Amino acid sequence: MLIVSAIAIHLITIAACHVLAIGLDAQLSALDAFVLIPLVILSSTAPISIGGWGVREGTMIAALGLAGIASDKALAIAVLLGLGGLLVGCFGGLIWLVAPERASDKLNPV
Repeated sequence: MLIVSAIAIHLITIAACHVLAIGLDAQLSALDAFVLIPLVILSSTAPISIGGWGVREGTMIAALGLAGIASDKALAIAVLLGLGGLLVGCFGGLIWLVAPERASDKLNPV
């Protein structure tokens, strides 16, 4: 189940980048996104920055440059992807804070 979830998350990220590229009128094909975006995801997990900021943008500019995407559009895609992840993370954190399971853990410490 964990592997299926991980693959689904990466496919959703690839689809999100493709949709962002379409919205920004960048000519990124689905095949290019499927090949290049996982490399960007992998490089942004390197523990050299906070949350992958900076690394993701630089890698996205380089990777999408191979597909013929202008650097300003690639940067916009990377920043919007990062902001989307930040927004989803904030909502997830709020849900975690108000979860009844978390409140019951405070009452019964292990």
